Amino acid sequence: MDELFTVNRNAYMKRLSSAVYKYAELSGEEYFWNEGFDQNVLVKEFKPYCFYLTSDGIVLCYGRYEVAPGAAGDPAFEIPYTWFEDIFIGE
Repeated sequence: MDELFTVNRNAYMKRLSSAVYKYAELSGEEYFWNEGFDQNVLVKEFKPYCFYLTSDGIVLCYGRYEVAPGAAGDPAFEIPYTWFEDIFIGE
């Protein structure tokens, strides 16, 4: 994933994690981390090989129990390219 961004991993992970929280807030799925989950869980559980690109954005994938209760399944969050296009190399 490092080759997709113009900034270092810490910088792009901060932006992507913030974008996931924003996505969850906008979609009403905030409950994922409101019940005792560590606020840095998205960064701590990030796996640089667990993502894919779509025509609209980057999808970050997490395993069951990593960022949400097991009932949530395997969460995946699609972050639109427009939210981080200033640091995304793409292609």
